[in-house]
This record gives sequence, C-alpha cells and structure tokens, in this order.
Amino acid sequence: LSRPVWDSSAVRIAGCISRTTTAPLDRIKLTWQALGSKAAEMGLVGTVNKMLKEGGVGSLWRGNGVNCLKIAPESAIKFQAYEQYKQWLGPVFGDEKNGPVSLQTKFFAGAFAGATSQTIIYPMEVLKTRMCLRKSGQYSSIFDCAKKLYHDNGWRIFYRGYVPNMLGILPYAGIELALFETFKQSYVKFTNSGKEGCTPPVYVSVTAGALSSVCGQLATYPLALVRTKLQAQTAGRQILIGIKHTRGMLDSILWILVCTEMPHVGSSLECCRFKVKMETWRRFTCKDVYNATYEKSVFSKVPSDTVQSLLGN
Repeated sequence: LSRPVWDSSAVRIAGCISRTTTAPLDRIKLTWQALGSKAAEMGLVGTVNKMLKEGGVGSLWRGNGVNCLKIAPESAIKFQAYEQYKQWLGPVFGDEKNGPVSLQTKFFAGAFAGATSQTIIYPMEVLKTRMCLRKSGQYSSIFDCAKKLYHDNGWRIFYRGYVPNMLGILPYAGIELALFETFKQSYVKFTNSGKEGCTPPVYVSVTAGALSSVCGQLATYPLALVRTKLQAQTAGRQILIGIKHTRGMLDSILWILVCTEMPHVGSSLECCRFKVKMETWRRFTCKDVYNATYEKSVFSKVPSDTVQSLLGN
C-alpha cells in the first residue's frame, strides 16, 4: 500500500484503540467538568457507581461510538496538515530547505493543524459530549441526537463552545505536536542512535507522547472546562439536572471562579491528566509501530499506480 493509505489506516486504528480503552475515564471527566462540584464531591468511586446504577456497565462507554467515528478525520487532518503547515511556515521563520525544522515552526504548524481539524469536526465534538452525558433512553443513536439538537436549537448548537475550544486548541495542539517531535529528535541526537529520519524506540514515543500531551493539557485545561460546560447546555434548557446554564464563555468563567466549583477543578484535571497519559501512550505508540511496520512490509514496495487501480476497483 502507498504511504498515505498506510498512515491513514494507522491513525484510525491507533485512535480507536486509545479512545476505547480510555472511554470510561473520558465519561467521568466530562461528567465532572459539566456538573462541577456536585459530581466531584461524589469522588471517583461514587461517580462510577452512579453511572452503573443508571445505565449498567455499558454506560461507561457511552459516547464512545461518535468518539471513534471522529478519530479518522480528526487525526488524519491534524497529522497531515501539520506536515503541510511545516512546509509553508518553514521559510517564514527562516528554516533552511531540507534542514532542521525550528521549534517555532513546529509550534505554529501544530497550532494551525489542530485548529483546522477541530473546525472541521467540531460538530462531532458536541455530539460526543451530549452522547456521553445523556440519560438512558434520551437518544436512540448519534443521528437521533443530532436530529433532536437541530430541531430544538438550530445549527448554532453544533458550534456551542467553539470560541473557548479554539482559544485552547491553538496552544494545546502547538505544544503537543511540537514537543512530541522535539523530544523524539532530541533522543536520536543525544544517543546518536541513527541517521536523520530514523524512528526512535517505542518507549521513547510513549514517554514523549505522554509528556507532550500533559504539558499541553495543563496549559489549556481551564478553556477545556469552559468548552464542556457550554457543549452540555441547550438554549434555555439543561441536558442534565444540576448543570448551571450560562450565557456564554465569560459567564461560564465567572461561575467557575466565583461559585463553589473552583476547589473541585483539580479533581477533573487529575482524571483528565491520567486519561490523556493512557490515551496518548496508545495513540502515538500505535502510530509509530505502524510506521515502523510499514517500512519493513511488502506493502511499501507496491507501486502507487497499482494501489490507485486497486482502490478504483
């Protein structure tokens, strides 16, 4: 298979594996973010018990379907846009052609790549949040959720929370992708373990992916909290009992700062950090393993025109 086809398959499989294994943590995180102190006071065990009583074991994976569905366009767009933005921004920041890519180029390329992917798939982010926080029987499917949201609120509901999401994703994606690539390149340079372009060991990718994602998450978590609160709300109504309805981003920030939710932000942040570590280990590691496998496989030797003819059939 051609390299683009292999890369596309790699990010899809890696993303589905990582998000399915961390889906229960993702739902706990979203519940704590949306309900604030009322959910965080129950603690991890109390939150899980409430979910099990309300919907059984399967409820822990509520929303995982749309989460896996969006991984293909999200990851493919982000990683491929990252490489393209690096080529475009390199001359702007004075990078030499075929030379090392500067850190500022990596950062802005990552930021723009993250913003591009999020803008395209953001309605699916809203659907994921709503499916995660739904009550049993509220929505029969992803399409039923989208239909009801549109009928009750119009198309704007699918971009609720978009502004804080963009303000957060720009630094988050920039930090994550730039640090991930820099950590791996630094390892290769420090150990002199290979020529330029070689793939570091899997444990290096694991560590680099976890560190880069946690750094990005710590820098942008408040905006992610505001985004989730806005996504969970509908115009004039509440999706779950206990969610404070706010008028917008600034109102949500004031509510978090002034009311009783601030002491409990750390609880959802800790859950989020652990979830990010677990998900990132699998996502970046699977991607690198697939890339290394491709180089050693017979698929890398198949002519691209043959691939195109097969795809055409």
